[in-house]
Amino acid sequence: MADKVNVPAAPHFEGMPRDFAARWEQIWAKAFKAAEVNHPGDETEQRAVATREANRLFAVDEPENYEQAMAIEGWKVLHRGASGGVLKLVTIDGKKYSFPVPAPESEKKAAGGPPAGAGGGSAAKAK
Repeated sequence: MADKVNVPAAPHFEGMPRDFAARWEQIWAKAFKAAEVNHPGDETEQRAVATREANRLFAVDEPENYEQAMAIEGWKVLHRGASGGVLKLVTIDGKKYSFPVPAPESEKKAAGGPPAGAGGGSAAKAK
């Protein structure tokens, strides 16, 4: 068992928080030490286990709709663009999503529905 482990540099994405790389390296080192116990003498497997564990930090919460997809921090997105009324999203963990782009507010108002928060209030019922 080696006393000093050569920790690889953390992956870097533009806009990534400064402390993120340090956290990745700490998790990698801790996981490597655990892997030395679980996989003695197999440095290739030890490094693979440590890398998988550290890369869990890059998991992105799965968006359920357009608004959540647009709210994902920019550094966690490899591609985000709308085309043909559909938002296409690819996150840093390699997952792909698509959501319909909602109609602009001006189109919703033109459709004839009451504006958000209008009608039904107690002031409307007073005589």
